[in-house]
Amino acid sequence: MRYSIPTSFIAVTALLGLLTTQPAQAQARQDIAGNSYEAPTAGPIEAPATQAAPKHPAKPIDRTEHQAFHQAVDLEPLAALAVFDDGRVKTLDTLAREHVARFNGRTHLRDIVAVDAKLPPGQRQIYKYDHLFAFFDVAFRDPTHHDSYLHSKPLVYVESLPLRRQLIAHLPPDEQELWKVRGRLSPAMLLSPQVLANLRSETGDLREANAKGEVWLAYTAMRDTAQRLNFVSPPPGSDIWAHVSSLAPPDPSMSNGDATLLSTGNVEAADAAHAAFTALRDAWLASDAAGVNAAAAELAAALPLINPETYPEQTRRSVEVMYNRTGRYAMGWLLFAAAAVCMILAASTGRRLAIGFGVALLGLGMLTQLAGLLTRSVISGRWPIHNQYESFMAIAFFAVAFGFALTLIKRQWLFGAAAAGVGAVALMFAHFVPTAFPTKAVANDMPILATSNILFVHVNVVLFSYGLIALAFFISLIYLAIHYFSSREVAKVVADSVKPSAATPTGKVNFGPGAMNADEPAAASSGAVAATVPKKKALLHDLDTAQLIVMQLAFWLLGVGIILGAYWADHAWGRWWAWDPKETWALITWIVYLIAIHARFGVKNRGLITAWLGVIGFFVMLWCYWGVNLFLAGLHSYA
Repeated sequence: MRYSIPTSFIAVTALLGLLTTQPAQAQARQDIAGNSYEAPTAGPIEAPATQAAPKHPAKPIDRTEHQAFHQAVDLEPLAALAVFDDGRVKTLDTLAREHVARFNGRTHLRDIVAVDAKLPPGQRQIYKYDHLFAFFDVAFRDPTHHDSYLHSKPLVYVESLPLRRQLIAHLPPDEQELWKVRGRLSPAMLLSPQVLANLRSETGDLREANAKGEVWLAYTAMRDTAQRLNFVSPPPGSDIWAHVSSLAPPDPSMSNGDATLLSTGNVEAADAAHAAFTALRDAWLASDAAGVNAAAAELAAALPLINPETYPEQTRRSVEVMYNRTGRYAMGWLLFAAAAVCMILAASTGRRLAIGFGVALLGLGMLTQLAGLLTRSVISGRWPIHNQYESFMAIAFFAVAFGFALTLIKRQWLFGAAAAGVGAVALMFAHFVPTAFPTKAVANDMPILATSNILFVHVNVVLFSYGLIALAFFISLIYLAIHYFSSREVAKVVADSVKPSAATPTGKVNFGPGAMNADEPAAASSGAVAATVPKKKALLHDLDTAQLIVMQLAFWLLGVGIILGAYWADHAWGRWWAWDPKETWALITWIVYLIAIHARFGVKNRGLITAWLGVIGFFVMLWCYWGVNLFLAGLHSYA
């Protein structure tokens, strides 16, 4: 693919002309959610004035009995129940995962049994409670009450280590070490006078104030768990979901204005659901596993029948549960990692077995990634690009899909290694570094993306260009590795053990054991050495061609994406360009690739220059995509 200077000048002139059609205007700083710090508005944790006996007292239970109860309980029938939470309808499985993580920092609860916190992590006795059990346990066993089994358990996540040390400073040294390892404090500790005094104290340290606000929000979420049981779908013509407690008959002692009334289509199902929920709560507090299992099955059967017209279909709910349990298909990184190894072996040996496994694993990895995107699309009812996590996964998929196609068309297996590298690194990052994303939850549509088809196309085109930039980066890394580490001496050592006839029809040297021949004369070995250097040049030429093709396409797509965004901004905001940080850095990224493409003219080693600029351009794009969102305020918070 050749790139002509006149054509590129047209592109530059068009884009720069777009930016200068009206004078730049000063952009007022606007703090967008997820882009900047917002001081917590919630007040400090308040200790209850009196700890009256709970309305539904629980049977006293110790750790052994509690663990046995957990093992005997079967909450599987409830996992796919629909519930309304945070502005959307989701499954109870999703709610439990998100809510437990909201106050505990994990999707499950852990109980460290070992008293000696100095033991290595592998030797500590840790018992895990799954998310569904943890959700109902916290909802039913009021952890804020001093008689609750959970009152002294590590429930509330305190992420800030300095704040955690402050809050446990009054404890004996051994206990301090144990709570420091847990990373979570108990409701009893948070309600103690020493901790309350610390949380109420004013501080001029913004980080400490933020950490205290996060502790308060986590505690509040834990305390209000029972309020999230909005299981009752609305009657036809309404969109208001009701709490399961609304199924109870109105209290005769209450006035009509205060009574909770529920208009239901199936009164018998509502009564059955109310009876089942009451039995579930009572059996739970009595630690009656058989009663819990029976009540859970009855509740799961009754709730969808109350207003069946508005209750989500079973298929969609089951898909959401499967999506959660497969880790959002993030384990596909194993397929990509294996594919990368096979592709490298295929490129170096030309073995059909390595080629076949490499192509198959790369294809399976891409299909797994696509399945994750499509599943999330089914759950959300839209193409999933509406937050940082979704756009990141879309970028990775675009890069892998294009790299896979390039591999099959060019039959150069190092292209497949680059594509597999992008997929493996992206999915590993998403799976093992969850703190990199504000949230992975499936949220409602971002209203701004639903305002125009042009804006929707703009976002997808820009994400596609970012994916190509990532793919070009990995191809450039392979180019640099071969250029700098595959020296003439190394090539001679390799060629000394390879038949001259071992070159494959695709122009690759066979490093497999079948090519070894100790009896080959020295002249043949020297001929292999002479043949190896041209092969290295040919391979670098192929890689240079590939990186140039990918960079050119990324350059054009990013330019088109910028123009589409500016066109939409003119119609929506009345200006083409306002030097918003995301706009500015997208333009800088585009200019870097403009330079990368044109710097090839008039230089001796075009491929090397292009490869280094591909690496630089990738990090500029990474700052535009990620850094701007984290450190600069602007109008773009999702791409």
